Amino acid sequence: MPIRTFWDNDKKNLIRIVFDTHWDIAEFEKMIDEIREMRMGILYPVDIILDFSTSYSGYNLNLLSIMGRIERIVSNHTGITLLLKPPPYIKYLVGVVERMAPRITRDLYIVDSTEEAQELLEKRQRPSES
Repeated sequence: MPIRTFWDNDKKNLIRIVFDTHWDIAEFEKMIDEIREMRMGILYPVDIILDFSTSYSGYNLNLLSIMGRIERIVSNHTGITLLLKPPPYIKYLVGVVERMAPRITRDLYIVDSTEEAQELLEKRQRPSES
């Protein structure tokens, strides 16, 4: 499967999406639908890791054409989104989206390792100290 979407823990507060080798816009849209189904009925924050570590696609895709669908998912998403090792094209798109729809990228972070992702998640879940 080019894009795999699954709960990354038993608490069901972290969704991991793994982009394997080649994928296309139809598979990306299917992933959006899967996230929506997974989050149905969940009333607490859910974090998302989009793992591009083994991805070779995305360069010729018009992901901007489905920006409305992405924004609808994000508008109901209260956790953080981590992009793990995104290819240059995805990084470029994040920059474009920051200007077009800043709400989508408000809690989005680009990380270079699983350890860095875990650190950000732990900081997010730690109660604030007063």
